[in-house]
Amino acid sequence: MENKKHFQTGLILALVLSILLLLAVSFMGCATLNTDADLTEPLKKITNISMSETEESINVFIEGDSQLVYSAYKTTDPRGVKLDFSSTRILIDGAGRSLPANDMVSGIDATENTDGNQTISSVFITLKEDVPYRLTPTDSGIRVAFPKSREPNLQEKKAAHKVEPVSPPSTNQLDKIIAEPGENRLVVLIEAGGAIQNYKAFTLENPPRIVVDMFDLKSPFGRMQKVKVESAYVQQIRHFAHPEKVRLVLDTQRGFLKKYAVTSTNSGLRMVVGEPAE
Repeated sequence: MENKKHFQTGLILALVLSILLLLAVSFMGCATLNTDADLTEPLKKITNISMSETEESINVFIEGDSQLVYSAYKTTDPRGVKLDFSSTRILIDGAGRSLPANDMVSGIDATENTDGNQTISSVFITLKEDVPYRLTPTDSGIRVAFPKSREPNLQEKKAAHKVEPVSPPSTNQLDKIIAEPGENRLVVLIEAGGAIQNYKAFTLENPPRIVVDMFDLKSPFGRMQKVKVESAYVQQIRHFAHPEKVRLVLDTQRGFLKKYAVTSTNSGLRMVVGEPAE
């Protein structure tokens, strides 16, 4: 009788342990699923594309429901500026079909592509002529500005000054970085011996930084370089080389993360942090 009682007790314990084990496995499975869902990056959305004209520039506004991460570069065939937005959808139809008359932009097309789990949206601005452009973050997206007054290109300078032709550099290489503090802004000049047109600008909030990745650019420096800046807008500039790009980081304050502009120049890039010079 005693043996039978022990057997029943052991059976009950075994059943309880089995139930607890099944509950634990189910809980872990649910936790894993919830963790994976939390790690899924939510898709940003482009909600509007518009164009306006001022006395200084033609402006294309790309607006979203949150801060947009993009890369921008020029193309020659067809002539224009292309912006790629990772993890972003397009929630508008017929972008750019009705544009105000102007001398620079002939069309704006927006497309969305999905490759596996990655969704990338592109905005292509077709240009009537080769003109420089400036990228400026806004509260709801980004402004692509095409200044009406521009500095002459190399060929125009040669014709105006009748100088002897010089051989262009075989590849773009980072030459120097110049910081010019001003009363209401900081100007950063990235000199590379040629125009930098393929770059990606974005911001990071913790700690606040403005980051520019410059592709198709080499650096003669083997280690990270630091440039101290005496400015209320930027405390330090850092740059370092990767195999496929050079990364420039501006350590700034949170209030200036949406107050910067990047412009491609004949010799590299020009950045302004603070109030833009109109």
